[in-house]
Amino acid sequence: MRSPTVRLEEVIRHFPGPLEIIYGRRLLRRKVRSPDLNRPGLLLAGFTREFPRERIQILGLTERAYLLHLMREKGRREVRKALSLLFSRKVPAVVLTASGRKLPDSLITVILEVARTYRTPVLSTPIQTPYFMARMADRLTYLLAPRTTVHGVMVEIYGVGVLIVGKPGVGKSETALELIRRGHRFVADDVVLIRRYPPNSLLAEPPPGREDFMFFMLIRGVGTVYVPHYFGVGAVRRQYPLHVVVELSEGEERPVEETELLGITLPKYRVKLHPLKATATVVESMALHYKARVLRDIIRLPDFESLLEAYLRGETP
Repeated sequence: MRSPTVRLEEVIRHFPGPLEIIYGRRLLRRKVRSPDLNRPGLLLAGFTREFPRERIQILGLTERAYLLHLMREKGRREVRKALSLLFSRKVPAVVLTASGRKLPDSLITVILEVARTYRTPVLSTPIQTPYFMARMADRLTYLLAPRTTVHGVMVEIYGVGVLIVGKPGVGKSETALELIRRGHRFVADDVVLIRRYPPNSLLAEPPPGREDFMFFMLIRGVGTVYVPHYFGVGAVRRQYPLHVVVELSEGEERPVEETELLGITLPKYRVKLHPLKATATVVESMALHYKARVLRDIIRLPDFESLLEAYLRGETP
């Protein structure tokens, strides 16, 4: 499986905070491949080995203080030489963090001169370096997470993320519509994007590029249903963790199985369709069954009762 990539313009669009483009607006289609960031202090000082050129580079207060020191001691030429060590490696972008502290125009001029020479985007944010790196690393982990698309309907039932799958026309959307009518929440219909994010869990959402069709459902015999219009904005979720797969099938029901998505194992329930069976109720029960299994090791009622009795007798641990 090929490693995912993401365009720099998409990284900027998804970043949860101010991020200004100060050079390279026409260069934003370049690809970012690594979720990690780098502070190139050693490179600016002349140590060029083991440099991670695939990462977005951060020029924080420390790096800029070194460049200002270099400018005072040895002049603009040495600063340009140090910056060329960085920009010549065709890094995805360079970000000036903590930009609220005004930099001398002389240093900004040199940075932009070198950026133009090597055609490297330069971004700026007022966020302090540690906080920016934490936020950006999280967004890159999300955008570069392994992903796949699945044909089905994603709903949230009692806090459990349920992916309903089955053959076309089997009644997935109709079952989901009944669940939404009962107060559960809708995530995506027809095509569901699954990301392995955070690394040890799965996140389901509508696929990118289909924002205009978000929260629409296609119901056979009815047509297109816009869920927020009929059930309110509280009936939808932009994304939700995936916990359970439920397959609607005309075959025989089986015990709980396991299925794998992106290397994560999930329980898989199978519902046998029948004209007199309340399929939505069965799917609700399966979500509750999963929730009870998860909470079994957390909620221990007999232990709680004995602990309460000991407390009432004054035998506190």
